[in-house]
Amino acid sequence: MRIFLSYHTPDREIAEKLGEALTRRRPESEVFFAPRSIRGGSYWQQRLAKEIDQSDAVLLLLGDKVGPWQEDEYFEARRLNRKSERAGKPAIIPVVIAGQTPGLPFLNLMHRLYLPEPASNQGLAAIENALDGVETKDAEPAWRRLNPYKGLSALTTSDAAYFFGREELCGEVLDLIASRERCVLALIGSSGVGKSSLAQAGVLASLKSELWPGQWERPFSGALKNSRTWLQVTMTPGEEPLKRLALAFVSLWLESPGDRETEANKWITLFGNGSTLSSLIEATNSKLAELTNAAAPSRVLLYVDQGEELYSRAGKEQARLFSKLIAEASQRDGITVLSSFRSDYYGRLQADHELFAVTRRIDVPPLEVAGLRAVIEKPARLFGVTFENTGMPTLLAVKAYDEPGALPLLSDLLADMWDRMRHRDDGEMRWSDKPDVVDLSAALEDRANSFLKQFPEHETNLRRLLTLRLAHVSRDGDPVRRRARKSECSEAEWRIAEELAGSGYRLLTLGEDRASGEPTAEVAHEQLLHKWRTLGDWLKEQNEFLIWRGTVDAARRDWEAAGKPDDALLMGLPLKRAMVHLAERGSDLSSQDKKFILASDEAEREELEAERAKELALANERAETAKRSLAASQTIAKRTRIGLIASIGLFLIALIASFVALDWAMTANELAEKESIARGKAEKQESIATAQSFKARQNSVAALTALANVEAARDPVKAVKLALAAWPKSATSDQPGMEVTASALGALVPQLRQRLKLSEHQAPVTSAAFSPDGLTVVTASEDRTARIWDAASGKELMRLTG
Repeated sequence: MRIFLSYHTPDREIAEKLGEALTRRRPESEVFFAPRSIRGGSYWQQRLAKEIDQSDAVLLLLGDKVGPWQEDEYFEARRLNRKSERAGKPAIIPVVIAGQTPGLPFLNLMHRLYLPEPASNQGLAAIENALDGVETKDAEPAWRRLNPYKGLSALTTSDAAYFFGREELCGEVLDLIASRERCVLALIGSSGVGKSSLAQAGVLASLKSELWPGQWERPFSGALKNSRTWLQVTMTPGEEPLKRLALAFVSLWLESPGDRETEANKWITLFGNGSTLSSLIEATNSKLAELTNAAAPSRVLLYVDQGEELYSRAGKEQARLFSKLIAEASQRDGITVLSSFRSDYYGRLQADHELFAVTRRIDVPPLEVAGLRAVIEKPARLFGVTFENTGMPTLLAVKAYDEPGALPLLSDLLADMWDRMRHRDDGEMRWSDKPDVVDLSAALEDRANSFLKQFPEHETNLRRLLTLRLAHVSRDGDPVRRRARKSECSEAEWRIAEELAGSGYRLLTLGEDRASGEPTAEVAHEQLLHKWRTLGDWLKEQNEFLIWRGTVDAARRDWEAAGKPDDALLMGLPLKRAMVHLAERGSDLSSQDKKFILASDEAEREELEAERAKELALANERAETAKRSLAASQTIAKRTRIGLIASIGLFLIALIASFVALDWAMTANELAEKESIARGKAEKQESIATAQSFKARQNSVAALTALANVEAARDPVKAVKLALAAWPKSATSDQPGMEVTASALGALVPQLRQRLKLSEHQAPVTSAAFSPDGLTVVTASEDRTARIWDAASGKELMRLTG
């Protein structure tokens, strides 16, 4: 028997143990592992389809998450399995090792093995029975083990079996893709209408399975045939859309986080220098061909989820270049671009001229009552679950219809109700709850409030996590979710994030950064930011700061994207405001934003000093001009007086000459007076410039000193460095902030964990050094002594004088 073992990379160790154990127990069987080096989504198809075709069974290991390659392997096995001439081979045997079974089409109809330790004797026995066609009855009904409702999270490609209500619209999108129209297909709808679910569980899943949504026995034909071999790439723009775009492709052929980061940064530079997305796709196809020894896919489909992040989170320059890149790619053969945008950002999309010019809009309106009833009832029917109160589906559907954008809240409420049903003791396959349940956000608020009630001591950290780490507020005051890396959060905040992401609360989702592999967290849906009233109040309290922080963050990203030119730094009033926030709330800013603000302050101080020098030079030049004019006037006057004495006999000439001399003398006096005025103005300008420079230095010193005090408890060494940065280059008593900085340093230095203090010298120490063995210290001082000390106790061992 030939067994194909399908697993997700995080479950590789379990898969290896199972493969080795099966080989020992069934030496006549051959267990095939897909090589770890094979990457690239559907690229595996051209190399490994033959392996599945030659297999008698596919063991589908299902952990907390289903890998994209597992989905492809499953759909290929299903395609082969349903051919009549193959008599149901390869047999597909789902082995659930953790989490919940995904909603892949037909998977709910298959017999599943629940084996947390599949390589154990008990697990191996159950798997062997399944391989030999002996069905082992599960002690628990499927509805007790599974929950077909995803809560606040969008449905993904692995949840296609639970996708209902939009099959017709999904078909229309697939028809547009089949038409090969050169455009960016944009799903436009309000928040919470199910755009992401439509794209992923509907369109992308159908292209992977080559089956029409809701008609899983109807295969594709024509232009969509063989769509399972297309290369699918999914991304969200986030705060760095260019990096996200580059990473989405280079991650297909690079495994090391460091290599991914390096390669992505290289492509960001290339994009800035005129390279196109088509060039990146060609490079990706080439690299994957080297890895898989297979031809390039017939089509690449890029899905840009939450496209509004281009306008709500990304800097203007990055957003502009990203739009240009995907607009260009959409005009190329073999590339399809699908995207989704919130309708309240449609005006921003229209103003994005290059992207809007190639956009084909697809409206995604709120579901009608009939569609909402399908969302409510059909997932339950898959498991034979009915409603005890037959009027409840209509009641919920009408309530959701009256509240546009409530689809995630409806799914969250249904998931909560299903969980309560699973834990009832009556064992009836009926779904009952209070018949008057109409508050769609009740389940969400109940879970959030219960966490606060159970852990009141975590309120401060919870507030900081949800408002300062996981939320971003745009200029118009609209809160949107933000993905936070683990390193941005304190240990206490991250523990809370992990707790809220668990099945008990389902308020957050955890993932990992594609570049670094670092864990990340984000709210499960933006509805949490709008519907949990307590969080809404917290966000209002932070609203002004969050709007400002988002503005500064976008400005910093534009500055970085432009190559960090001085004219893209903060200046004037925005800089003054930033320095105040830096001093007061430095711990709530990212390290990149802090550096950006300090760089702006340094640039402004340098500019002020340059302007002051320029004004002084101009004033001196004017004074010199006035002096030269006065000297010339005095010379002329002197010559005139000599001429008058020489021609004293000529009365008329003398009279005229006297008038001329008087006129020149008056001119000289006027010039002298102008010189005095100019000198006074120059001195005044110099005084103003000096005062401005002094004030700027005071502000800088105050900000750096305050930031040092903030860092003192966390990193004393860093705090001292910040305080030293505030210390003036010429340390005289009249320098601005000397007293404040000296006081800060005096308080910080003792926190540096000093182990020894040597204080016998009577004058400043000029040098000090450890002996090679580290046992003694030698110091030299201006008191004309050199002393040797015991490094452990600080005891003076020897003194040299003279």
